[in-house]
Amino acid sequence: MITPQELSLIDVYKIIIYLRKSRSEGKESVEEVLYRHEKILQDFAIQTFGQKIPEENIYREVVSGETLDERIEIKKVFNRLEKEEIKALLVVEPQRISRGDMLDCGRVVRILRYTETLCVTVTKTYDLNNKFDRELFEAQLSQGNKYLEYSKEIMDRGKALSIREGKYIGSTAPFGYDRKALDKGFMLVKHKIEAPIVETIFNLFVNEDLTTKEISSYLNKHQMESRSKKPWNYNMVRHILKHEVYYGSLAWGKRPVIRKLIDGDLTKFRTTAEEYMLVRGMQEPIVSKEVWDIAQEKIKGRALPKTTDGRELKNPLAGIVFCKKCGYSLVRIKNARDSKARKKVRKYKLDKEGLNKLLREAKEKKSISLQEIADFIETPKYTVASWLSPNLERVYYNEKFDEKWFELKFILEIDTDEFDKQILTYTEPAPLKDTLMCSNQNCNMVSCCLQSLEKSILEKLKLELKNFNYYVDNYEEEIVKERVSSKKAITKLNNKIAGLKVELKNLMRARNREEFTYDQYIELKKDIDDELRIFEEQLAELQDDEQVDTLTRYKKVIPELSKCLNEYNKMSIPEKNESLKSIIDRVIYSKTKRLNWRKNEPDDMKIHIELKI
Repeated sequence: MITPQELSLIDVYKIIIYLRKSRSEGKESVEEVLYRHEKILQDFAIQTFGQKIPEENIYREVVSGETLDERIEIKKVFNRLEKEEIKALLVVEPQRISRGDMLDCGRVVRILRYTETLCVTVTKTYDLNNKFDRELFEAQLSQGNKYLEYSKEIMDRGKALSIREGKYIGSTAPFGYDRKALDKGFMLVKHKIEAPIVETIFNLFVNEDLTTKEISSYLNKHQMESRSKKPWNYNMVRHILKHEVYYGSLAWGKRPVIRKLIDGDLTKFRTTAEEYMLVRGMQEPIVSKEVWDIAQEKIKGRALPKTTDGRELKNPLAGIVFCKKCGYSLVRIKNARDSKARKKVRKYKLDKEGLNKLLREAKEKKSISLQEIADFIETPKYTVASWLSPNLERVYYNEKFDEKWFELKFILEIDTDEFDKQILTYTEPAPLKDTLMCSNQNCNMVSCCLQSLEKSILEKLKLELKNFNYYVDNYEEEIVKERVSSKKAITKLNNKIAGLKVELKNLMRARNREEFTYDQYIELKKDIDDELRIFEEQLAELQDDEQVDTLTRYKKVIPELSKCLNEYNKMSIPEKNESLKSIIDRVIYSKTKRLNWRKNEPDDMKIHIELKI
């Protein structure tokens, strides 16, 4: 354990201050909290080290993110700890570093421990290589996480109560409304400019039968600005048409954040809940409930995948692929290049050397000048000279040459048709490849070639089919492995649950002995109850999994998957889309690199397929 004398000898240039404030934390402004915390730490630094910590070693962060990966400044701090000889990290309290889950807590402990960095607070110095300090530090981080979860639960209760009262809890009012402050909370009031635009959108959609794309064009043409001043698009119009707020309701929990572990990364995306709270809001409706209901029916009649009237679906992956970063679906972007204007490609290999020799011999035999040839075929002399050059490296028989071939044959009196087929027979241009890109305009996920993604999905499905067949063929061996693994997990959870129940009994006995106040008892009991609930839910899931016959599920999906893969290339695009949707729930897509084909860079596209089994 480090002594105060040893601590005072550390060079201030080898100490980092990390300051963090949550945007939703307390009533003080960001500047006030960070200034107060910085003053506390700098006063401590002067008292302990004899001088202030230099500005270049101070990191300030304002973020409400739970995980370390959502915090830019702390990642910069960790990067310096790993690369430089930093002796101490100075914070107001350990919980300022992380209030995340146990994975984040472990990451903090591991970095500080193996870089031999002290965590210094005003009241205590933690040496993570000391067993007792490490246990106390871990307890502090764990307590911070429990407090965070408890605070979130309390805040959610308060928000739900406000919603039930018809108040608006969002930080930004939806288009068409303004926020109006009440004694407690906010309500929505009509925006004098935006509300008429919302009325226009519903009128054009319901009464004039315009599509969302036509409505967006109408709004842009008539200079009805969106709040962001960006041009309207069909997604913005569709979002307004589907929002319950415009007929006077407020929704709570309709678009929950779903967290899934994909490729080792905790991925967050929003989905539409089947059940959610819907209450009457305090705001004045912009449209009637009847008009809103008609709009919903019309939207269902134009459900995804979207195609213009009279046109067939062109995207086999429509409604299947979703962005890993924001959760929006990927949409097809047609290649806009004109195939007729593309370069022609000869079907047969051109005997360039033989053709060049024929042309030069014919010119010599006819004793005709380059200028005379150029005048006859109405082509610049330098172009003709390039066709008849003895240096084959400079000879290039292009589309212009193809056009003038028969005129050249006539003027040079060439009677052989040996090269006609090579020069004049073309292949059809390769079909243009479409692109898939995230439909969220604010998302920077890199797009990809639709055909490449389709190929990757089919390859993964073939691999899944192979694995399913292997499981069925080797059922007895695989089920033994599964049961052993499942039993170990169930035993482990049962032990944890039994331990927590013992803790509850001990806590109750301690309360009876008046070792805790009632408030302390309630808080500690809640922590244990929360852990107990989580473990019991995990146990229930494992026990449910044991009851599910994996063999039956695999036997059911194998024929459907085999049929899709065997007949896929014979299907039309709508049939492909329907077939994929019958076996795939969703595909999570990610890509960060824009490929440079000249440098032959590897593609970092990743997909995660969730099957309907």
